Amino acid sequence: MDLKAAFNKAIEIEEKGKKIYLETAEKAQKVYAYFNNHYHGYAPENCLYLIERLGLLSEEQERAKAKTSTKQSDLGSFFK
Repeated sequence: MDLKAAFNKAIEIEEKGKKIYLETAEKAQKVYAYFNNHYHGYAPENCLYLIERLGLLSEEQERAKAKTSTKQSDLGSFFK
């Protein structure tokens, strides 16, 4: 992912995610979000990014987020 795409993704997650969270958090005890995964596998990273930006990241989630910097770009790299 190039820098521009990563920047745009971060802005979109933050803007839309915060809006949805703030609108629903007052009306519900729990708020769930679904991140559609694709071939690059960014859904877990995007989810943790949003939780972090909302100030809700737990220690366990922080450790998981630290692991997201390593990406599996193709099946061949998985077996190396």
